[in-house]
Amino acid sequence: MPSKQERLEISDILEDIFDKSICKNGRSLMLDKLLKSKNQGELIVFASRPNVGKTSLALETVYDKINNNNTVLYFSLDLGKEKLKIRLQAIDKDIGIQSIKNDNQIFNNKNLFIDETTYPSINNIKDQIKLLVNEQDIKLVVIDYLQLINDFDIKNKTITKQLKLLALELNIQIILLSQVKRRVEKRVNRRPILSDVKSHNSIEDHADTIIAIYREDIYKEYDEQIKEIKMMNENYKSEFVNNLIVTSELKILKSSIGSNSTIKMEFNKEIAKFIYEDYSHIISKVDEELYLSASKAIKDCDDLNE
Repeated sequence: MPSKQERLEISDILEDIFDKSICKNGRSLMLDKLLKSKNQGELIVFASRPNVGKTSLALETVYDKINNNNTVLYFSLDLGKEKLKIRLQAIDKDIGIQSIKNDNQIFNNKNLFIDETTYPSINNIKDQIKLLVNEQDIKLVVIDYLQLINDFDIKNKTITKQLKLLALELNIQIILLSQVKRRVEKRVNRRPILSDVKSHNSIEDHADTIIAIYREDIYKEYDEQIKEIKMMNENYKSEFVNNLIVTSELKILKSSIGSNSTIKMEFNKEIAKFIYEDYSHIISKVDEELYLSASKAIKDCDDLNE
């Protein structure tokens, strides 16, 4: 086990990692550890209000997987196949989504399978997963998103349990996207907390990892719009600036390596992509495995730069 002094220096280690090189596509060590865990059989949940970034985070995870020769099945219940491929093309080429819409090129990868069935039942989803795991050796399944499953209102208490059991049975990872309750918008602090996700019955019980995504800029823009309307007769002039690069917060609400940590990342709205910001502060408690991973990451980054 690392000594107390070594634990205190972990933030310096992480800072050193990202000062020397932005490894692993600019994600933090902790986020990589959460999303690229070798422990199959996991159910991971990305939760947020609409248009905050849960699909973007899922697509970046998918992009990493398929480019490392892992097969992925994506249930695109919201966007559809073509829009999903446009989003992946934007990530791949690092250009704006609007540019891709005017481009004849389209993202294709033999390791990606997309199911765009509208409002499938949980049984339909399970059957398709089992079929493709058997035929294509699927390693990761993404379901975008929970509330668009056909029998959500009727069987929502068992959906997450069924998905967790399926992940264990087939030895795969499942990422489930979920909306959080609208009530967060009525609070002063609109960052989602576990109870906002917990309200969707058994998510907290069955998910191995729950990550909530928050962006302050969305609420600032909305608040300014309301203020402009209310003060229209007083010549109110908003000072809000709609920046293309904004700060996003990924709050780890539940995890086997510790919760209550926040990863701050920048988000490019034009590409719909998370990018590197600062990670030196993200770990509150460090175990031996994470310490060793951090040390190894420094060496890996140094090797890449030689």
